[in-house]
Amino acid sequence: IDGSRPSAEALELACRRAEETGETVLALHGWHVRVPSTDVWSSEPPAVETSERELLLAECVAGVSTDHPDVTIERRAVPGSPARALVDASAEASLVVVGSRGLGFFSGLLLGSVSQAVLHRAACPVLVVR
Repeated sequence: IDGSRPSAEALELACRRAEETGETVLALHGWHVRVPSTDVWSSEPPAVETSERELLLAECVAGVSTDHPDVTIERRAVPGSPARALVDASAEASLVVVGSRGLGFFSGLLLGSVSQAVLHRAACPVLVVR
């Protein structure tokens, strides 16, 4: 979940599926950690950035959880590669639903880098929403 239209559509679709299956939805937000050059020894993400990311995730989930009151939605903000976070989570999932913005040169033809990575490495089926 990154605040984009495709990620919102992916969350919506995941919730509709969860209504049918009774499964829990994990709304996951990963981001590339940029360590300031003055703090090269720290691998910990700045606390402010993490809290901002958790707030973004909470805001994105709020409307969907209202529309799907019977679906349990867990939120997880993970500092690090979004693709790696999704692949890691796929080990315990029955399906990964990911949005694709396809921001490459041929945006109408290509999937985004995150959805490409998840398709090739996930431990379960993947549904890409465009």
